[in-house]
Amino acid sequence: MAIALARDFWIAEFKSKIEATIKNVGDMIGWDDDFETVGPIAAAAKSSLLRAIPHILPAENSGRTFYQHVLEHGDFGIHNTSIVMDANEQPLLTSLYDWETGCITPAILSDPSVAVSPVDLITDENGEPAITRVPEDSDADDCALYATWAGHYIEVCQFL
Repeated sequence: MAIALARDFWIAEFKSKIEATIKNVGDMIGWDDDFETVGPIAAAAKSSLLRAIPHILPAENSGRTFYQHVLEHGDFGIHNTSIVMDANEQPLLTSLYDWETGCITPAILSDPSVAVSPVDLITDENGEPAITRVPEDSDADDCALYATWAGHYIEVCQFL
């Protein structure tokens, strides 16, 4: 059996997710207790999504590891972790909780953001470290510190 390219694998995966979620007109969609069924608009959206998938995902040969499988937590933040100080007085993450939205996904669709007080550490549209949810009373020094945090976090994430 031949092994499919990573991009081909993810195209097939996304298509199967759409097919499983939006079946045929009249079939149930969403949670059973919502009593919602697939209508003509959802059926048209399904068709459009299936056609769009190959055009949305970048080329395999881009030189990047877009299609590397990663374990995505879905709600990564300080509120879902246990942290202690190590022997060098550096924070050490010992546990990560709240995995109900966890999944395996290609790196291109992962969300490397982390919520810390008082900001969120994220990547911008170019994959560069950035911050969001900045308090209104933050001054230039605060923002520089937050940007340093984001840079360090994203640098560490690249090696995980």
